[in-house]
Amino acid sequence: MKKVFLIVIFTCLTVAISAQTNLTSVQKEFQSKIIQFLNEEEGFSPRLNQSNTIVFNSKNDGEQHWISIYGEAPFFVMIHREGYPSEGYNAVNRQNVLLAANKVNETSKAVKLFYADRNVLFSVEQYVHTEIDLFYVFSKNMENLANAKELFLKEYKNLQNR
Repeated sequence: MKKVFLIVIFTCLTVAISAQTNLTSVQKEFQSKIIQFLNEEEGFSPRLNQSNTIVFNSKNDGEQHWISIYGEAPFFVMIHREGYPSEGYNAVNRQNVLLAANKVNETSKAVKLFYADRNVLFSVEQYVHTEIDLFYVFSKNMENLANAKELFLKEYKNLQNR
């Protein structure tokens, strides 16, 4: 069962990465506007990686973020924050990671936490019609991602100390 789950996850990621690599002209224009916004308005130094995803480091803690774009009219945008690697790999650790992630998923706004390949992944997902829609909530999304990570670490440490 575990192998089947991993194969499904790997397949989904492969499809997502290959889909991300081949952006349409509309998606490229949208992506260009996001890069310009990140650079000029937010003061980041964004770049594109080999899978055509926008990558930048946050100013507060230097952690890496990614912005992926899918579809168009409306665009599906995913903002990811650098994940948290689980310490060691045993049943108790894994259970505490999952419990802490579930707690954050219950209480945080707009952020989803996933546990995959021994890492907790943080993501905000939304549909937007224009780049202005994304820019309007960008700072709040970044704040929500940072708060979710802080809450996750607090919950995880509380569970580890029991």
